[in-house]
Amino acid sequence: MNLNDRVGFFQKISPDDAQYFTGYYDKCDWNASQTRIMSHRTTIADRMPVGDEAIDVGFFDLDRQGKFEKVGQSRAWSWQQGAMLQWDPAEPESTLLYNDCRDGQFVCVRKNIHTGAEDVLPRPVAAVSRDGKTAMSINYSRLAKERPGYGYEAVPDKFGDRNAPTTTAFTRWT
Repeated sequence: MNLNDRVGFFQKISPDDAQYFTGYYDKCDWNASQTRIMSHRTTIADRMPVGDEAIDVGFFDLDRQGKFEKVGQSRAWSWQQGAMLQWDPAEPESTLLYNDCRDGQFVCVRKNIHTGAEDVLPRPVAAVSRDGKTAMSINYSRLAKERPGYGYEAVPDKFGDRNAPTTTAFTRWT
């Protein structure tokens, strides 16, 4: 069957009350059962985020007429990469991962969409392994300076005076 022949293939699910966008290009927007689509929501439309402006993170539940379900907020986001919102590969039906800024540092939040329980990882996440046990982190403050529009503005780069810091940024959780 041709995708264009599918009923509702081009059906709009987001309301007109805000700007909605999904994750970065390499993140799968769907949960495991393909009943929910992760999404960012903001009222900013015509400019870059400034400082620690927040964006809502959540999902559209297609079984509930596409209603946006807010899970949390992030103060670590950009138009290019969002908050690196993604379904946790270890719990792809129930847990979202997204970067945030808390207590003056970038972190990653693991949030269960059913219980609201969250774990805060000590660094922001750029990519997660297929089993969900290992993640790679980058310096989003430096990225904001070196590649405007991709990094996050809320925290100054603590290595800003060095051309090539030697600190590694890999995080592992189990």
